[in-house]
Amino acid sequence: MDQNIKPKIVCLGAGTGQATVLNGLKEFNCDLTGIVNVTDNGGSSGVLRREMGIPQPGDTRNCLQSVADSQDLMTKIFSYRFEEGFLKGASLGNLILAALTRITGDFGEAVEKANVLLKTEVRVYPVTSKSVDVACELENGKIVRGEWDIILREDRSPIKRIFLTKNVYAHPPCLEAIRRADLIVIGPGSLYTGIIPHFLTRGIKQAILKSSHAKTVYICNMMTQPGQTDGFKVSDHIAQVSRYLGKIPDYVIANQNQISSRILRHYKEFGSVPVELDDMEGTKMIIRSLAQNELGEAVHLDKRSGKKFREWSEWTHLLRHDSKKLARILIDLVNSKFIREKVKSQKVKVKTTRKK
Repeated sequence: MDQNIKPKIVCLGAGTGQATVLNGLKEFNCDLTGIVNVTDNGGSSGVLRREMGIPQPGDTRNCLQSVADSQDLMTKIFSYRFEEGFLKGASLGNLILAALTRITGDFGEAVEKANVLLKTEVRVYPVTSKSVDVACELENGKIVRGEWDIILREDRSPIKRIFLTKNVYAHPPCLEAIRRADLIVIGPGSLYTGIIPHFLTRGIKQAILKSSHAKTVYICNMMTQPGQTDGFKVSDHIAQVSRYLGKIPDYVIANQNQISSRILRHYKEFGSVPVELDDMEGTKMIIRSLAQNELGEAVHLDKRSGKKFREWSEWTHLLRHDSKKLARILIDLVNSKFIREKVKSQKVKVKTTRKK
């Protein structure tokens, strides 16, 4: 067997959850691709979407940074956020992606150029080159359009279904990466607004279902999200992924260790609690201690400013999966399958040669 062949891993997600997975996996010898959702309509990314009519660049920029050399000047440029004036809070990386979109005429191509600028060995692609919003129908029949409109809505009627505001096709390199994949990793991230939109993008679901050998892994969130997954257990997450993907994931990774009481207090203020552990027939559960239990940047900023959390966006990133532990699980999974399949393929090839 050729030892230079690397297992191919594709990660579908959005935001800090996906960035965490990519950051952990980049340290291993694998062929890695990140496919990023683009429906976020909040923050400075939301302003660029509204002003320029482009897909949301923030999550893609975050993933690019997570796989680039943190000490490289270009990475620092992409990571820079203005602290004063009318640009206060704006990310320079988002502005660069917006400029590249105008220069190239296509957001997907702009992101590929950004990969080159950052000299990343990991490929990062937007799931689509088109600007599109996620929307939902509530149980009471009301329609809500826009990711942050869904998140911050006052009407807390449960979500009945999720859909995109228009038909959009997947960025072609995403489909090629899925076709080649040995392991397809889904999540972690906001279930309804960050994960499911992938499966609603034309071509993505079909490519996953057509993959003859790739195993699928769903990384379950550790906390419920108010207005989205209230009262959800792990099995409820799996059921919704299966509903929109069209198949039950082969593996589900879930956290089992105790979450810091200080972190839990912050989440509790907004109605968020740990996702209850259970299982679902048809998938293999991998339950490990994965909660990082370190107070994130939002709390440190809170300490310096003396302010209390007021918005949903200020506390969502307090708790994260341990990127190294998560990556180790995924690498062990893909290596066991990859080695087994490659050896099997090699034996078949040898037998065929002998017959000739």
